[in-house]
Amino acid sequence: MTLKRKVNLFFAFLFLFFVSFRAEENIYPLEIDVIFSPCPCGDRIYIFSKNGRNQTLSTEDNAPNCNLFPLNPIVQPVCFQNKTFVADKDGTFYFLSDEGTKPVGKFNKKIVAIHTFNEKLYIVYERSLKEFDGEEIELPFDVVSSFCSVKGIFLFGEKEFAFYDKENNLTKITFSTDDVKGAVSLKDNFVVCGKDGVFFVNKKGKVVRKFLLKYEIVSIVPVQEDKVAVASTDHFVRLFDKKGNVIWQYRVEGAPSNLCVSKKGILVAAINGSSLVLLEPRKGAEIWSYKTKEGEIHSLSLNNSQAIFYSLKDNLEWVLNIVEIPQ
Repeated sequence: MTLKRKVNLFFAFLFLFFVSFRAEENIYPLEIDVIFSPCPCGDRIYIFSKNGRNQTLSTEDNAPNCNLFPLNPIVQPVCFQNKTFVADKDGTFYFLSDEGTKPVGKFNKKIVAIHTFNEKLYIVYERSLKEFDGEEIELPFDVVSSFCSVKGIFLFGEKEFAFYDKENNLTKITFSTDDVKGAVSLKDNFVVCGKDGVFFVNKKGKVVRKFLLKYEIVSIVPVQEDKVAVASTDHFVRLFDKKGNVIWQYRVEGAPSNLCVSKKGILVAAINGSSLVLLEPRKGAEIWSYKTKEGEIHSLSLNNSQAIFYSLKDNLEWVLNIVEIPQ
């Protein structure tokens, strides 16, 4: 049997497995008007509201618990060492866990984002990057947005950005684009998605390749070590190599609203508000799809074999959805 035939048989088997998989969807009506993405942490999911009436959910429970921690986060909370870290508008840092709500510090500067990176917790202030309970690095510009990737933390200003890597190096790049949607670091280039398209920028700040789009980019995710996938509202998900070449593009039935990648490299896209689509990264083939029971998908994230997201029912009631997806 030739190698090509073996590969084709493998993908045929993979396709049959995914097609035969039947998803289990659990729906949990919420009593709050949600803000920020749901935060899976330990054996619980933390759900935050606009007025401090927050909820937690254990998948073993039949319904979320309400009013357990009346906090008002100012940026997206994160999970760190099985505790949810929150920067509250009262100027206090908190850790949330089954043991309760514990204040762990104060702050008096504007916070742009919180990230977990390289097994550490980082706070992005407007003019500095600080490891929690550790070193603080002053920045030469005002940070307006920040993104965390597998290889480092991106800090974007109006006309430049900086990249903080695992070796604690801070690389400053002179480059700007409007409305940055995300960024990824590859071996030789940084990949930045902005209002006008996808830009491949080398370590000296030179744009070595660009892919211009007239449509909005909604997500960028790293795939394996040297590729990135980008979803845009022209109904396409595209995979780029490290040099900026399009490896494949797949047209989905509707505009993507979010894109995630599983630990095994499977791309999971939220499509047209109410569907999940799985794409294998080698050729971009659709291998599984699922339509939610009701409502539109918001704030999609992955937690092991689960897709976790909110849906809005009849524009009135927020619902937390947990869908088992094939791995």
